[in-house]
Amino acid sequence: PPIFVVKPTALTVKQDEKACLKIQIDGYPTPKIIWLLNGKQLKAEEGVQMQFNPVTNEAMLVIENVDLEQHAGSITCRLENEYGNEEERVKLEILAAPIITARLPQQRET
Repeated sequence: PPIFVVKPTALTVKQDEKACLKIQIDGYPTPKIIWLLNGKQLKAEEGVQMQFNPVTNEAMLVIENVDLEQHAGSITCRLENEYGNEEERVKLEILAAPIITARLPQQRET
C-alpha cells in the first residue's frame, strides 16, 4: 500500500499569502495523490497548484492568496493505488487582519 515518507504538517498563514504543503510518498505502482479542502477535492485551477516530482516522490500543494472564508479548515492528502490507500489530515489556519466595524467616539480631554 502507499505510504507517507514525509507527512504534511499544519500551517498557519496570513490572509492573502501563499500556503504550501509538502509531502514525500512511496508505493508501487506510484500512488495517485488527491488533495481535499474540508472534504472537497481540490482541482488545479486559478491560484491552486499541485506538483509531483517522480524522481524524488515529493509532492506539493500550493494555494496562492489564501482567503479566510475560502481556504481555512482541514486539508486532507489521500494516496491511492491498487493495493490500498492512506491519508493524512492537517489544519490550515488563516490569520486575517482585524476589521474595524465601528469607530470609537472621540475623547476630549478637559
